[in-house]
Amino acid sequence: MKQAIYSSAGWESWGLEFKPVIPEGMSLIFDEDLLFEDDRGLRPSAVVNRWACELPTSKVPSDNSWPSYVRAVREWMEFGDEYGVGLFEDRDRLKALLSAYAVHRARGSLKARFKASTWNQHMAMLGKFYSWAINNGYTTALPFTYDHATGLFEGQLREAKVNQARRRQAKEHVTIKYLEDDFADLFLKGLARLEPDGTEERGYRGREMARNSAVGRFLFASGPRKQEFTYLPACEVPALPKRRTEIPSLVPLPWGITKGGKFRNTWVDYDSLVGLHNYLAFERATAVAGSAWMPPARWGEPLIVTEPDGRGGRVNGVRMQWEDLGPGERRRLVAPGGGSMLLSVCGPGRPFTAWNTVFERASDRIRERYEPRFPHVHPHRGRHTFAMQTMTKLASGYYARLAQKVQPGDTDAALALYLTRHEPLLILRDLLGHSSALTTEKYLARPGGAQAEFLADVAEEEQVRNQNLTLAAFRDSQKGIMPSGPGARDLIEFFVSVDEELQQMETSAPGIKPGDQEVINLLARRAKTLHLGIANYCWFIDPSKALCLILAGTPGADKPLAGMCDSARCPQATHHLSHRPIWADSAENKKVFIGSIRRGQPTEKARLQSDLDRDLRVLAEIDAASERVA
Repeated sequence: MKQAIYSSAGWESWGLEFKPVIPEGMSLIFDEDLLFEDDRGLRPSAVVNRWACELPTSKVPSDNSWPSYVRAVREWMEFGDEYGVGLFEDRDRLKALLSAYAVHRARGSLKARFKASTWNQHMAMLGKFYSWAINNGYTTALPFTYDHATGLFEGQLREAKVNQARRRQAKEHVTIKYLEDDFADLFLKGLARLEPDGTEERGYRGREMARNSAVGRFLFASGPRKQEFTYLPACEVPALPKRRTEIPSLVPLPWGITKGGKFRNTWVDYDSLVGLHNYLAFERATAVAGSAWMPPARWGEPLIVTEPDGRGGRVNGVRMQWEDLGPGERRRLVAPGGGSMLLSVCGPGRPFTAWNTVFERASDRIRERYEPRFPHVHPHRGRHTFAMQTMTKLASGYYARLAQKVQPGDTDAALALYLTRHEPLLILRDLLGHSSALTTEKYLARPGGAQAEFLADVAEEEQVRNQNLTLAAFRDSQKGIMPSGPGARDLIEFFVSVDEELQQMETSAPGIKPGDQEVINLLARRAKTLHLGIANYCWFIDPSKALCLILAGTPGADKPLAGMCDSARCPQATHHLSHRPIWADSAENKKVFIGSIRRGQPTEKARLQSDLDRDLRVLAEIDAASERVA
């Protein structure tokens, strides 16, 4: 059985009336005789190809993943052929074959063995195929046995099927996937051909050191996946801020190269961005100047770029946005002055993508020369290192303290507001591009039981932040800047009671004015209930009154569901003057959307108008509350 990548090139000579409806670049399998049907009807290989062609619309959009899915089914079919068991046999024979296959992949020849993680991936792919085959009427038999498990996530009970063929894997907390700060520093120096003390490394003549150092620091400072930084064009690198700033600069990662095709922003610190721009201005500029490089024919047609800017350019005469180009197209881009458009180049302007090799050689050299304990390093370990370092700073309040120094008119104002209004774990989730915070928590797993200690530190830092925010709201109330929203009355009454206690303290001790710490002690109980919404504070005092939990049907949960928050209606939500810019931006955006709606969409227009009315009402309430006299 053969596996190949489909291309429609030359289909006119195949004797067909129309072009085959097969996704370009799809991985397909063929029997040795190249037939898809016989006297018994459609062959299993043809059924597998039909399933493969539906992968792009079955939550497998990446063309990098298609060959792996098809290969998993092909190897299963080939193993079954050795035992005379077909792809769609009865359940008993398929279960027996699965047992033999498990032993083959666990204790067979060295070439055939799978690690637990690889085996589990193959079982998930086979499970996806057989579920599709059953739903489409090709079989009724399933080789797997499933157990039902129940889990609690964000206060909701969820049931899931667990494939019993899966192997157990090492727990996240017993494996180290990141570099500690001293090892990270040693590795980055190694990429730059520097000794541990920072002097130039003797006895080693590496190549492209400036590129390796600049891109390596960028990876450790921003946490992109390997595909995301490998196929980033030089013109998509963010511009340097006009002045040095401690607030990180946003790095947009377009959907064309991100996992799952989801656009996101990460960030990078000023010094790492300077290093990247130095590489662009000197070493890279020298490498691509006058380069005659063109992509090899096997890659496809060269894509000649003219009039490039940060968002796009003319590609073979047609205006294109960079975000619409995938990795395959990006590596074929030829810059106006010659050479590749990619950030990383080698030799005379060729695109460079072999980052696994660079990282492996650097870690091997460090292990041989300086530190025998140094681990094997691959690009994804840099992503984990970024996650650990960033979470430590977020939890300690490092970024929040910097954000407080930013003025409203500064270019950093939006990011600063985001840093002070969101939970550290959710900020890190967004930077890494995870769909769920549960995945982000796995990145923070530390060995030896230190994860619990780390998360406890995070919780402690969050509590300090909540106390400071509660204190700020109390001080505002003393100045006549009151909260608004459904929960405002209850919060104001609490602040009045605290004010009365402070007056009693001053009366009992004339001449001694209570300081912030005494006030925080009085506010501490309420501060423990504070959860930060996108544009509100949630005082989670009584779960039975939380609108999000009522709507979700989980009134007994121990924390609110931030994704379902409707702060304009929840009796425990308040709005403060600091939230006004968010509501104002939301209202302006809705006005633009409403103005662009066509006449044939009255329902959508009515829905947006209702949301706009709510935003304007919240804004009016915030303005009215900030004008009150204490």
